[in-house]
Amino acid sequence: MTSTSSIRSKELTKLLSSGIGGGSFQSYEGYSTDVMLDELCGPPSDGNNGPSSLSDLQATFKSAIEQLLAHRDVISAKLVDVDKQNKKIAAKFHDSLREPEKLLHLISAEMDELEDRFTKVSSSAVVIGDRLAIIDKEKNRARETDELLEAILLLNAPSTTTVKSSTNQLYTTLKDPHKIHEALGIVSKLRDFADELSSPSTAVAVQEIHRLNQALETALLQGFSDAQDQELRGVANSQDMDAMKQNAASLLAHGCNDLVADRFVWNVIKEKLTKHAQFLRADDSAADLPASSHPSDDLLQDLDSLTAKVRAIVKSQFAVIHRVFPGAVAPSVREVLIERVCHDPAFGLLSHLERLLGGNGMSDKEYVATLSVAYEKCCGLVQSIGSFPLDTPAESDRMRTFLTVQLQVLFGGHRQRYVQIEQDLLGQGFDKTLSMIKWPPIPSGKNKYKLKEQAAKETAKGHQITSPTSGNIPSNTTSLTSPASTTALASPRDAAPANKPEPLNLFYQMLLPISMDDTMPRKFGRDLQESTARCDVVLRNSELRVELMARLYTSYCHAFGDEYLGKMANLSHELVQEPLLCLESASNFFVVLKVS
Repeated sequence: MTSTSSIRSKELTKLLSSGIGGGSFQSYEGYSTDVMLDELCGPPSDGNNGPSSLSDLQATFKSAIEQLLAHRDVISAKLVDVDKQNKKIAAKFHDSLREPEKLLHLISAEMDELEDRFTKVSSSAVVIGDRLAIIDKEKNRARETDELLEAILLLNAPSTTTVKSSTNQLYTTLKDPHKIHEALGIVSKLRDFADELSSPSTAVAVQEIHRLNQALETALLQGFSDAQDQELRGVANSQDMDAMKQNAASLLAHGCNDLVADRFVWNVIKEKLTKHAQFLRADDSAADLPASSHPSDDLLQDLDSLTAKVRAIVKSQFAVIHRVFPGAVAPSVREVLIERVCHDPAFGLLSHLERLLGGNGMSDKEYVATLSVAYEKCCGLVQSIGSFPLDTPAESDRMRTFLTVQLQVLFGGHRQRYVQIEQDLLGQGFDKTLSMIKWPPIPSGKNKYKLKEQAAKETAKGHQITSPTSGNIPSNTTSLTSPASTTALASPRDAAPANKPEPLNLFYQMLLPISMDDTMPRKFGRDLQESTARCDVVLRNSELRVELMARLYTSYCHAFGDEYLGKMANLSHELVQEPLLCLESASNFFVVLKVS
């Protein structure tokens, strides 16, 4: 049965032959189960009849299955052998890898140790380098100290052949007039070193060092001034600017910041503002103004000229400061320049303001008017200078803050004086306005009773003057007369009783025009407006402004509210009081209150 099945199915034969002997599993690639079943169930290839019954077919399948099971056992046994061989080979491979792994771990450990050694060597090298640098520094310091000590001994000794033939580099530099910048640095070191020695034996050297220091500073300042003089005259070249910059750098390195800044500013004041002041004095002398003219107008014109000159000076010198001085020192030099042009006792803005505002013959009104104009001009100057471009926004903010402080200092004392003068001027204006009002006199004493009796008699007689219709006529008239003018125009004998003003309405006739006059409130408002306008100018950005404004409005409320409107209300209240009480009193009272 087995041979028959093998012959009848080529696919089965192919499957059974796979994996046996030296064959590989690659022959299994062309195997097909469907083809094998067709071959087992169909007729064989040799032409014999195939299975004719179910039992034959069953026998065929059974034989094929038995062959496959036997082949599976063979394959399984072979797989077991292969697995054993693989395990042996793997164990042998792992055994062969243990030595390289041990060697690798050994190399890693040695590399870590070597790295630690390198780290220690590097640290040692750094320490050695630092120590060498310290040693080198100490060596240089010792050499420099030796040279300084030798130079001090040479300066302390008299002028001898030994001194002349000395090879000390510091000493020869000090005596070389072409090395003035290097000499100044050497003098600084010698001065500090000599101060540490403090030995009586070196007193001559110390004096010589101070003399050299003063001489070198003077020489550098003179060179700086000579170069700046060319710049101020407008004939400077690049060499002059470089000389200014180099001299300034040497002086700044020597610690002479204030000295070089003061010299720079003094040269500017001397060359620019001094000549400008001389020009103004010559102009005033040539004008030969009479004594009756207003000197404040001329001084204000001089202030205009001075502010324009200061603006031009500051603008040009800011550019010079930017070129000559380093960025760390330039802001302080600019501030020194601004401070001097503002507060110079002879040629600055402060001296001119004192001449302008310090006159004893100036009235208070002229003083506040002149102060307002002068402050406005100086504010314009400050705003113009604050708008000049600088290196950084921080420097611009610093300059604007400094300018504000200088403006406060210029007008600080005048502002305190102005506060009191402005209140006095406003009070005087209100008093003058109130004095222009002629209030009607209030009947008092015996006159009250006479008026009351006369009013009762006239009411009993039924005169036309006391009627409600005729009582309103005087209030609409445009020409009103006072009691004095009435007495002067007509005598009691000539005047008719019907044309004589009624005593009850006479007070009303005098009070009504006052309440209808709108020029008085306008005068109060105009005086207040003028004062507040000056206050806004003179006390700009000052804490005194709020305080003065409160006082001015308080004075206005007192004068206009209490003295004017309050008195108007009190007088109108008399219309409804005896002996002025009449039929028209109520209407007259409300008319006066309404128009006032």
